[in-house]
Amino acid sequence: MQTVSKEFLLTLRESHVVACRADLYLGTEFGVKNETLAIRDLHIIEGSVTASRKDNVRRTCDLTIALDPWLDLPEVDIYRGRIQLYYGIEAQPGNPEMLPMGRFRVNDFGRANRGVVTISGTSYESFLIDDRFFQPRKPPLGVSTIAAIKVLIGESVPGAKVIVTATKDKNTVMTSPWARERWEAVTVLAESIAAEVYCDPEGSFVIANKPNFSGLASATAVWAVNEGPDGVLVSLDTKRTRDSVYNAVVAFQSNTDTGITPVWASVVDTFERSKTYWNGPFGHVPRFYSNPNFRTRDQCLSAARGMLAESIAEKRSVDFSMVPNPALEPGDIVRISMLDGTSENHVIDQLTMSLSTGAWSATTKTSKNDIQEEESK
Repeated sequence: MQTVSKEFLLTLRESHVVACRADLYLGTEFGVKNETLAIRDLHIIEGSVTASRKDNVRRTCDLTIALDPWLDLPEVDIYRGRIQLYYGIEAQPGNPEMLPMGRFRVNDFGRANRGVVTISGTSYESFLIDDRFFQPRKPPLGVSTIAAIKVLIGESVPGAKVIVTATKDKNTVMTSPWARERWEAVTVLAESIAAEVYCDPEGSFVIANKPNFSGLASATAVWAVNEGPDGVLVSLDTKRTRDSVYNAVVAFQSNTDTGITPVWASVVDTFERSKTYWNGPFGHVPRFYSNPNFRTRDQCLSAARGMLAESIAEKRSVDFSMVPNPALEPGDIVRISMLDGTSENHVIDQLTMSLSTGAWSATTKTSKNDIQEEESK
């Protein structure tokens, strides 16, 4: 969750005025440090931003922007254009507190009629996804995993700011070459230290721990999505599905290097009151995950535990709409008041954020109990 004032959060639960705007930048040379402001304070008529943990590109935007009728088409270059979005509320009259909603490269630009332009964009992960290796590339051996990720990012986006909040790191051990996909190399490296990589609302790359589903039920939520006099909940739908639900995970080293002893570990759901209990009516549904950067059983075990916890969390998901809160981000823990009168913690998987009027929608995962599992011996 982005840092905001107490007044901001209190105002969200009352009648308030919202504001949103866009700044247009041009990249005079490739790289974040060379982006220059071209047009400030573009007025957004309507649009939306989607932020999702499930997608390689975390943020996308579609905008309709108003111009004065006598102005010609502004100089927007789809090859160099960048756009920064802001959304805020007036906690104090006439002084809106604005928060970044995303920094995007301009992918499409058009004009439907005089005075209105449309823009769509994607966040900066797109540069790494597009920047594929010319030929198989040998990974660096014996260097920090985080350092290796930073190099891969910096080659594609010179001058990019990289924020590291991940608490684990280890020296790389993979020697089999990366085939072609740079983004896949980044994500596989990150997963080997139980981390994920994404761009934040200001365009910085973040290397962060994956959300911890194993202790979700007792975790501290950053925001209460509730009904009542000060409530922000508009609508709520719950869903239960067996799709993508596993009650065991086997994680193993997939490197084909000779002379290296294969390592693996597994965990199963042994919580007897769990609906996915390994020896219960759900049945046996194991998931198998491989990573060439694993070299020890502990690394395999750590990955298996995290994946089991998130898999079990998928057994109950919630779609809801709420009064907009621009401080929220995917991965945040919110406390939702359920239809049966109970409350439970959920991790935000996806946010769809309107830049005009109307509620915002979200999709979440939860686990009603802290996860217990049995390790392989």
